Amino acid sequence: MGYRRGHSFHPELHTRVYRAEIYTIKACIMENIEKDYIGGNMYILSDTQAAVKVLDGSHINSKLFWDCHQSMMKLAEHDRI
Repeated sequence: MGYRRGHSFHPELHTRVYRAEIYTIKACIMENIEKDYIGGNMYILSDTQAAVKVLDGSHINSKLFWDCHQSMMKLAEHDRI
């Protein structure tokens, strides 16, 4: 008889991790704005590709994601000054 193995995850846990990743990206962006880092390249490394994709997309349906996206736009504008 074959061995069967099942996997499950709790969707709420996945959502919390996803939101924590977005919050951390936003915190990094805000720190760069506050420290007046302009005129160079900035790299934010993330192990959550989905989080990065939603910030690059045109459809954002979460206040946290919207705030993070707006912070990125603010940093981009700040960099052009």
